[in-house]
Amino acid sequence: MKKKIKNFWATFMFVVFFIFAPQTQSASNIIFTEIMYNLEGTDSEHEWVEIYNNSDSEIDLSNWKFYDGDGETKHGLNIFQGSIVIPKEEYVILVDKPEIFLEDWPEFSGIIIDSVVNLKNDSDNIKLFDSESIEIDSVVYQNDWGADGDGNSLQLSGLNWIAQIPTPGQVTAEENPAEDPEPDPEEPSEETQPIAEPTPTTGGIILPKTAYPENVKITEVFPNPSGSEEAEFIEIWNNNNTSISLENWKLSDKSKVITLKAITLVPGEYKAIYRSTTKIALNNSSEIIYLYDSNGNLVDEVSYSSTIEDYSYSYDIKQDDFFWSSTKTPSSMNDFTNPNNLPSAVINFSNNPVAPKEIFTIYADNLYDSDNDNLSCLWEIGKNFQANGESFKYSFNDLGEYIIKLTINDGHNEVITTSVIRVLNSVDVVYIRSKKSESTGPITNTILTLSSLATTTGQIFITEIFPNPEGSDDAEYIKLYNPNNFDVILDNWTIDDQDGGSKPHTIQDRAIKSRDYLILGKEETKLTLNNTFDEVRLFNKDEHLIDSVLYDDVKENQTYK
Repeated sequence: MKKKIKNFWATFMFVVFFIFAPQTQSASNIIFTEIMYNLEGTDSEHEWVEIYNNSDSEIDLSNWKFYDGDGETKHGLNIFQGSIVIPKEEYVILVDKPEIFLEDWPEFSGIIIDSVVNLKNDSDNIKLFDSESIEIDSVVYQNDWGADGDGNSLQLSGLNWIAQIPTPGQVTAEENPAEDPEPDPEEPSEETQPIAEPTPTTGGIILPKTAYPENVKITEVFPNPSGSEEAEFIEIWNNNNTSISLENWKLSDKSKVITLKAITLVPGEYKAIYRSTTKIALNNSSEIIYLYDSNGNLVDEVSYSSTIEDYSYSYDIKQDDFFWSSTKTPSSMNDFTNPNNLPSAVINFSNNPVAPKEIFTIYADNLYDSDNDNLSCLWEIGKNFQANGESFKYSFNDLGEYIIKLTINDGHNEVITTSVIRVLNSVDVVYIRSKKSESTGPITNTILTLSSLATTTGQIFITEIFPNPEGSDDAEYIKLYNPNNFDVILDNWTIDDQDGGSKPHTIQDRAIKSRDYLILGKEETKLTLNNTFDEVRLFNKDEHLIDSVLYDDVKENQTYK
């Protein structure tokens, strides 16, 4: 795009010089070549403009001014990196905040000029003035030209502005080099040779406009919506500098393959393809998604081993990796809002064991939340006692073992942790404490130190279904798995088969230990699973779908995993 627009502009300005009015050398040779006016996410302090010295000599920009379309103010140019004297055929970046620009583009080593760059997102008129306040160049851009918050910038290509991946201080693949003039037909030369077709180069100056399938990528997967499953989608991105047709390409998961029809992606376009089109039911547990070109070549694949409800699995271009984000961006560049992490704490006691009627302190030790959310603590002992706060004092009248329950709430998640305290007769308590003071370390008791995290929310997977046992159907079962590092309490969760099937079963008094399995048999669930085709679904206590598995044509006495 930018490189050697020199020949074109030199000729154009030469004509202007003689026909219209005399101008300075700078007026003929400094032009706008790239505008980053609407970044993805926040624009403030991240916007920038590129200019180019299209001459055969250096140009001093001292006392030049830049107008960013904001009122009548012309802003000064202050050198931040490099020299204010611009070498020939060199690019310069005008930025609002140089430090922020270098954070966005840490490998940039070219000339940076500090000015005021506050560009409008719909339409704006930018101008450049020399030291004598003569207008050198101006551009009126509009957001319907492209680069409107999709990660691209506006870039000059010949006489046209186009949207492309930003290239501050560099030439781009869109530029077409000036061709050598053809010989005069009246004066043929025997030495004239045919002009070769442009070929790709590693310098990024001459590149054919060819669409490469390997530059098409799966960039977002939304497998577990909180509402209708029809909201599921798979997003595809064209990272070519030209349009590409996906006619007869194939998209698949582990159980279904579909052929794409009538889809063409323009350069840089993101396209979300919804479940209503693909008929692909994305698993809430592990899944692999494949993309094949029309020749059957594997172009891309994306896999995940678990999901978070209402989060999308999104590709981060800068980190070249996928992350879960609560911000869904179908058919547009990804934005990231990370999942809220669970709080944690350990129940501790000023003394354990204690004697009857002895007052002791119960407190939340190592209370922590990585998101710095405000935490609340609710304590429960039996059915009749509750307390709030990080600690409280208590005493027991009777001997025995008592479960202390702590519920930590960060406004997003509830985590339950429990511990056990023993109430012994006074003689035993005195003896144990005396032994502790004599030993080099405390006497441990697995009953006393037992502490486990548990929550009423979390990802649980349906990992195995046995719908067609040999003989009686009473042997049918559904197996669940807890992949988390905490226990999950399943009280008031429900499990059922497809709509219109058996009555949903509400789970009571059940929990799954961390990284453990739980089998729910037909005797408990009362679910009648079809042998040919059915769907098993698991909902949490808030009636949000946690996992679902479709199966068909299961052979007798075989499980579906």
